[in-house]
Amino acid sequence: MNVETGFISLNFFLLVLIEIVRAGGDPALASGTAILSAVINCIMDPILAFGIGPFPRMGIAGLALATSLGRAVSVVVLLRYLASNRPPYSLRPRYLSPKLKTVKEILSVGLSSTVRMAGGSVAQVLSIWGHHPLASSRWLCLRFCSASTVLPSNLALALVKE
Repeated sequence: MNVETGFISLNFFLLVLIEIVRAGGDPALASGTAILSAVINCIMDPILAFGIGPFPRMGIAGLALATSLGRAVSVVVLLRYLASNRPPYSLRPRYLSPKLKTVKEILSVGLSSTVRMAGGSVAQVLSIWGHHPLASSRWLCLRFCSASTVLPSNLALALVKE
């Protein structure tokens, strides 16, 4: 679990890169790197889990490492593509600094939905904790958490839109 947890940001980064490349007009490369990641994972899973060849037997940690290895290879392929001059846009360090106007536009579109979705997640977590006072009734907890997100999400949308 520690192996996969340590590389969880790699998975997020890969998904973001795949969508950037797909949005840039190259869905074949985006899909190809996703397939490459899966193929590397399928090949390396038994090798690392069972210790085939020079690799030690790692069990479940080997499965996580194989997954992370496949994702890392795909990330490198996509980063090299984006660093080249082939894509319709370029990825340069100076473009990575956030612009306040852009951040405000993004928040105006997504903040309300984010708050609403977070409320649903909180409701699910609380409903799992059956011994928690707020979760004595799954239905009550879900209704309470859903209702508690309506006001803040709409308020956030109104504040950002002004």
